[in-house]
Amino acid sequence: MSDAGHRGSVPYDPAPLPVEEAVEMYLNRRRSDSDTTVGTVETHLKRLNYLIEFCELEDIENICDLRGHHLERYREWRRTEATTKVESLAAKTIAEHMKTIRVFLRSMEQMEYVYPGMADRVHVPGLSDEDEVNEDILEYDRAQNILSYIAKSEPWTADHSVWELFVRNGVRLCTARAPDIEDYHSEADVPYIELHHRPDTDTRLKNGTDSERKVFLEEQTAKVLDRYIEHNHPKETDKHGRMPLIGTVHGRPNKSTIRGMVYKWTRPCHLNKPCPHGKTPDNCEAASSRETPSACPSMRSPHPIRKGYVTHLAEEGVPPRIVGDRVDADPEVLKKHYDQSDDEAKMRVRQELIEHALDDADEENWY
Repeated sequence: MSDAGHRGSVPYDPAPLPVEEAVEMYLNRRRSDSDTTVGTVETHLKRLNYLIEFCELEDIENICDLRGHHLERYREWRRTEATTKVESLAAKTIAEHMKTIRVFLRSMEQMEYVYPGMADRVHVPGLSDEDEVNEDILEYDRAQNILSYIAKSEPWTADHSVWELFVRNGVRLCTARAPDIEDYHSEADVPYIELHHRPDTDTRLKNGTDSERKVFLEEQTAKVLDRYIEHNHPKETDKHGRMPLIGTVHGRPNKSTIRGMVYKWTRPCHLNKPCPHGKTPDNCEAASSRETPSACPSMRSPHPIRKGYVTHLAEEGVPPRIVGDRVDADPEVLKKHYDQSDDEAKMRVRQELIEHALDDADEENWY
């Protein structure tokens, strides 16, 4: 049987297109889609760069030369060989990578650069409940200890302010980056940040306008922000003429800059603590660069801090709906992906809530 594809009953051969050009064409198509974020394009670029590398190794010049057996080999190569920091990729990670390959090939099918049905030949591994839940978390106590260290060594700085927002308020990275100084209301009875989704000026919120809300700040966080703005804020506007709440000498920080503020402080050696992995700053790649998070097993990104905060609230007995409103997340999502409390801790919370409710009922003579 011929490899030639069919459009209805008319056979056709896909037009030859170099793999690298095919990837760029796909990314340009995504960039022109108003529903596609810059972050999504960057993520797809990183993943598809592995496909380009694989095709070079396999001597596949044009995307139309890709076959099902190549896709099978690519998945295993990406999982076990195209890794430098771990022995093999986690099931969830490889599944996400293969989903990107499938979406990419679907686009190539539409433009008739691959044979019909190629996207359907991409196998996306199924995930168990355990695979779907990322256990990576920065425990609340550890996060508080790091924050205390920063407060002593670099008080009232951008790093100090960012850590306050992450540790005491559980915000997302985009939430820490998006607000302007004028969105911060320190003189209110309860200090708060007013969040706005502004996609036309490069400050999107995770859930668009649904993420717009007022986030109250703990007194300590407001104090840090006030002193940061007064003493250390560079007072430089971004390219859109807005003054960011967290600033740099170039204006608004990019996401990698904020990640770097977290990476460096989660390295034990940066806190003058012994390395739990048997290394010294002189022989450790991660000690000299905050841009290589996976090089240090102890290093964490902002998201695990958020998970630690949510788990802390859950262990303190804060109802899921209140936590969800606070951190802009669905209670069911919180339960599955964020709350890392063990069963005994959850039982104690339920016990305390019920006993507290019964005590209140007894005092009010409700029964």
